[in-house]
Amino acid sequence: MRRVSQIRDGLGRIPGCIKDFPPEPGFRGEELGVTITPIWRGDYEEQALSPDKSFSDSEEEDENDGTPPEFDPVIEIGADVDETFPALEGEAGEEIRRSVLDLDHGMDAYGWYVPFHYPGVQWGIYIPVTGIVFLIRDALSKLPSPFKTKRHLAFHAILNHELFHFGTDYAIAQAELLHQEPWYVPAKTAFKKGTPDYCVIEEQLANAYMLKAFRTMKPALKVRGKQEALREFTKKQPEGYRDGHLIKSSYDWDRCLTALAREYGRHSIRGAANPLLWESGLGFDWPGQFPRRPRIDWRYCPIYYFNDGARLGIPPDWLSFFTQIPAFVESERFLKKLRNMPESVQRAWERTKSRLAVAITRGARLEEWDKGSGVYSVRLNDNYRAHIQRPNVGYTWTALDLGTHKEMGHG
Repeated sequence: MRRVSQIRDGLGRIPGCIKDFPPEPGFRGEELGVTITPIWRGDYEEQALSPDKSFSDSEEEDENDGTPPEFDPVIEIGADVDETFPALEGEAGEEIRRSVLDLDHGMDAYGWYVPFHYPGVQWGIYIPVTGIVFLIRDALSKLPSPFKTKRHLAFHAILNHELFHFGTDYAIAQAELLHQEPWYVPAKTAFKKGTPDYCVIEEQLANAYMLKAFRTMKPALKVRGKQEALREFTKKQPEGYRDGHLIKSSYDWDRCLTALAREYGRHSIRGAANPLLWESGLGFDWPGQFPRRPRIDWRYCPIYYFNDGARLGIPPDWLSFFTQIPAFVESERFLKKLRNMPESVQRAWERTKSRLAVAITRGARLEEWDKGSGVYSVRLNDNYRAHIQRPNVGYTWTALDLGTHKEMGHG
């Protein structure tokens, strides 16, 4: 994929492609008492990540097949958390929910995406704490899992729905650069004047992508019934959103992605005048323009935490995120053990440090080990793990210990 900053420069040379525009559905902008914190800076990151398989100990571990790793930030929860949210129950709770969420826009009530075609506000994905809270309440509350698991599931559900909107933004920009005319802004203008005021097939595909991504979670998030719970929740959503579960086969995906490209292209001058652009079998691969295989590459898209919990009485530190570990200091115990390890394990530790300095991904399997102590376990390879401790102040973590899975108490 090309960096979005480069794509934006190209679009800026085509009249009408980059334009100030009213906010997307759900976007609330800056509000009194709300803080917006970058979780991931996206296009501003210079360093590329290796795929998840790079955490293995194989001879090909340094090869990069272009597969983006799965984003897996650590989400910590503040002290004295009320996991039942009594204020959100009953009639009063439903009134709060309606006042916070724009329920006419399905999953986009719980989070939103600001396109890079709009220069008036920082583009990217916004995930509000109220969206996480209400998605847990509305879709995930009955799952047989602890609250900390539900908050991860809610975060990933919102993220993956909005990532599809980023993928659409990216795909349509490629068409604009190829045809040298605006598609995105004219189409969005038309969508907003319609009923409903959004692209129906795009929301169907976004929910389909979310449901598909929900099936491939790390082991700690493979909760019995989660897929059915989220699928049934989407069926209650407005037009388009409620049909995401119907997209299953490769044929379904190809047909709907072509239809989505047509929905945007028919609002352009050349696209509207040339129906052959959309004829199947004529050689142009519209589905291939969407960067969705094997997953949409989140590394190119900024992700923000929108802390608007004050309206629900949620303390400011109720949720916190960390997405990378920039530096380590190694304890004497750790260094002594490391020196006696095979060279492959020593290399694995160096690779793990360098990758964690960029981003925490699923391959690291970073998990809280000793609750309340700030000690986490990280996977070095198939046989070895290390225990590391988060600092109370600053950004430098401490490497405490390492050994085989069994030696470190992982069975």
